[in-house]
Amino acid sequence: MTAEITVNLYGGLERYSPEGLRKGNRVPGDQVNTVREVLDYFEIPREEARIILVDGHHASLEDQVNPGKVISIFPLVGGG
Repeated sequence: MTAEITVNLYGGLERYSPEGLRKGNRVPGDQVNTVREVLDYFEIPREEARIILVDGHHASLEDQVNPGKVISIFPLVGGG
């Protein structure tokens, strides 16, 4: 069994989850190497993924991801 990466999608991005899940989406660790590839896996447009955290730390599209990591993806958030 391949180790997995957990992906949490917030702010409406859960619509890109095959099961419509906000938390607990799984990606086989052998199918992605970078944050960019995680976005591609879920077919999330880059302009919609504005804040990306890996294990709670800000990440760039080129950051490496390994099995066991938790990636949280947020759209641009506004408020007033």
